[in-house]
Amino acid sequence: MPAKHSLNLSTPQGAVLSPFLWNTFLDTLLDTLSLKHTEATLIAWADNVLILLPFSTIKDDPLFDNILDICTIINEWSQANKATISAKKSHLVCFYRDKNPPNISLTSPLGYFEMELSLTFLGIEFDSQLLFASQLTSTAKNIKSLLFSLKYAARTALKIPSGAFITMFIGAVIPKVLYGITCWSHALNSTPNFTVISQALRLAATIATRTSVTTPSSILFPLAGLPPPKLLLDKEIALRSLTIFSQLSQSASYQLLTSSTPPATKIRNSLLQHNILLADVLGIHSNQLPAPTIPPDCKYFKVFMHFDNFKSVKPQDFVFFSDGSKTPLGTGSGVACFHGSDILQGNYSNPVTLQSFTLPISSPIYQAEATGALESTLIAASLITNPSPPSGFHTYLDNQAVLHSIHKALYSQHPTISHIGSFLHNTQVPFAFHWIPGHKGLQGNVIADLLANHGSSGLGKARPIPHSKDSLKSLLRQSLKQIWSSNWTRNLHKASPLTKLLFPSLNKVLSLADKASKYSLVLKLCAGQFPTNSYLFSIKQSPTPYCSHCPSKIDNIDHLLFHCPSYDHLRTDLIGTFSPPDGSPLTLSHIIHGKGDLKILNLFLIHVWKTIHSH
Repeated sequence: MPAKHSLNLSTPQGAVLSPFLWNTFLDTLLDTLSLKHTEATLIAWADNVLILLPFSTIKDDPLFDNILDICTIINEWSQANKATISAKKSHLVCFYRDKNPPNISLTSPLGYFEMELSLTFLGIEFDSQLLFASQLTSTAKNIKSLLFSLKYAARTALKIPSGAFITMFIGAVIPKVLYGITCWSHALNSTPNFTVISQALRLAATIATRTSVTTPSSILFPLAGLPPPKLLLDKEIALRSLTIFSQLSQSASYQLLTSSTPPATKIRNSLLQHNILLADVLGIHSNQLPAPTIPPDCKYFKVFMHFDNFKSVKPQDFVFFSDGSKTPLGTGSGVACFHGSDILQGNYSNPVTLQSFTLPISSPIYQAEATGALESTLIAASLITNPSPPSGFHTYLDNQAVLHSIHKALYSQHPTISHIGSFLHNTQVPFAFHWIPGHKGLQGNVIADLLANHGSSGLGKARPIPHSKDSLKSLLRQSLKQIWSSNWTRNLHKASPLTKLLFPSLNKVLSLADKASKYSLVLKLCAGQFPTNSYLFSIKQSPTPYCSHCPSKIDNIDHLLFHCPSYDHLRTDLIGTFSPPDGSPLTLSHIIHGKGDLKILNLFLIHVWKTIHSH
């Protein structure tokens, strides 16, 4: 029923239809500007509009006339649509490379404008020379302020342990703060700018480990489970750029990747550091499907999220078990097919087929699980052509995320899930997918797991899968770990004797970081900063390095833990908990990396700490 309603103002904020109405209003302005000023680049985001005008200082340029005309068009549009343009929120910024910028000021229908030195757009501060020094300083301040304010809230209101909070802060908050890093990544090439960010990250690592501010960065960051700042920032640049490229067209991605601008160069180098090539990034687009065309008779497919113990299986059915595996050696999928009659009798000795598949090592576990499910449908397609077609198919797998996707497979843009949906939509034979508990000793799942492991070892049929955004991100994370580990091994000769003893590999440090984040004194011990006289003497806080109870012995960590008679009464639980089963002498490495409870070591250190500070 047609109706009219007079508007006194433009679209109200917070109304249900406001986003739709605002776009309707704004489109007319964007269309007019783009038609009349083809030289301009328009970027609209929510109620923000950014208009970029190129100009030349060498020859006469109609810049002022263009700005005045654009302001006139905007003013006429705002009056026609009863929208108020705030002069205070409108900015005129000149981006330039010369040392002497043009001095721009003008009076327009929107008000008086003077050239400003920076523009904040979508939370990123663009200074007039695109050096981003202020943005980096602001980012560092945000990391510090969020660290302290959220830590206080976590400790007081939410009762979150410090170790758990820092894990969340490093894994979730820091990436959010660095969300715009692709814009200002090239600014990190400047040592002062890089130092500003790395100091903020170092503060987070220091609070995470509760060690001294003098702890060497080489041991501090791994103990916090945090890569060194350069590696961390390069990883964030690469991850963010992959997300951007997946949303751009292939031609736009190519243009950006091959550009010679400083940000593009930095992004390209960050990707190349992790062996991600131009072809890999452009391959994301060839692996993406267009928005699916949903058939008129679209249906959701049979997926059961509870294990039915094969109650729905009939003797004439075929039953598949599929699984995926991801190991340091590679990624694989496995499929086992059996007659329904055998499954109902518990007979797994007569399989119809057993197949293993090897996927690219960068493929995530989701891809491996989905590939196993897809292969079960491909095998089913070949069985349908038999002279006596089966009465139904059942596939059992232990990954619920894949099962949820298969339920709505026709709506999926994931290539593997979409292929499963196409088969299920076209087949006339009933097909159901079921969840089965993984690693619970159920024979069919065990067989599929073994087949998947066989594939992840590189012994299955090759299944070349084009890189997706997720697989490239997985590849990037693997590469980060390899580079970090290689750097650790290469620089180990520069470390202290204690670090060499305890952490001959990066994995040793990270395994401790996972276990000991809530034991601050254990981390102090591993950082070589437990207050023995030897350590205090090295920082000029003690007149002697010798033990207060054993004047002829150097008071180092080895003496404190194993030999000083003053702590014999505390040492009983320590020795009993950590002593090697083969009877070999107990060492510090046994204590840190053994199977004993680090809580016992921490309690021992607390008692020692109290004894030291009571004197």
